[in-house]
Parts: sequence; structure tokens; C-alpha cells
Amino acid sequence: MSNSVGLYAGKNITHVGGNADGQTTKVPKEIIVALNIAAVSEALVFASKAGADPAKVRQALMSGFAASRILEVHGERMVKHNFNPGFRIGPHQKDRNLDVYKRQRQVHDLQQAGIQRDTFARLHQALRHQAADR
Repeated sequence: MSNSVGLYAGKNITHVGGNADGQTTKVPKEIIVALNIAAVSEALVFASKAGADPAKVRQALMSGFAASRILEVHGERMVKHNFNPGFRIGPHQKDRNLDVYKRQRQVHDLQQAGIQRDTFARLHQALRHQAADR
């Protein structure tokens, strides 16, 4: 039965340990995704404000060490000025607010992750107010 569930759950399944270690793994994933989205955004804004073509900068970056799935997918959307939500921010915030994340912050101050968590929380709140106003 677990094999058939694995077929639907994802392509790569990695056992990371005991109880709650899967939840623990979700937090670093969300941190990496959020920080990479911010980095790609700032890099493309920098390129544009410096006078370079952001699409060509993105293309050049895709062939080197800066290449990433975030640069590929979200970077292309940014270059095309497609800012329609590509995901629901609610589940992202839920994962970022797991108790394990709060415990990890007590152990180590995750400055960049905290900044991104706060930014996404403000965005989530603004989107909820916008939806309520409709």
C-alpha cells in the first residue's frame, strides 16, 4: 500500500527520520523557496535598474551556477511581468508557522527566513483583506 501512495505523493521519496522529521523538512523547503524568490526578484530588478535587459540577464544566469528552478519558472514570470499568483500563500504560511519552525528560531536566529516570513505574512494579510473587499 505504501508504494501506491508514494506514486501519488511525489517522484522522490526520502525517509528523513522519525516522527515529525517530515514536518521539520517542510520548513527548510519553505525557507529556501521564499528566499530564492526574493533573490531572483531583487537580481532582476537590479539588472533592469542598471540598464540591462532582465530577460537576457536571466538567460545568462540560467547557464551558470545561479541557475535554479525558481529562476527558471518565477524569473520568467517576473520578466514577462506576470505577477498573477502561482501558488496559494496560505499553505506556505501554514508550513512556515509550524511549531517546529518556532522551536528552531529559539535555537538559532534565522534572520533572512524571519524577514521573508514577515513579508509573506503581510502579503497574505493584504490578499485576505483584498478578497474580503470584493
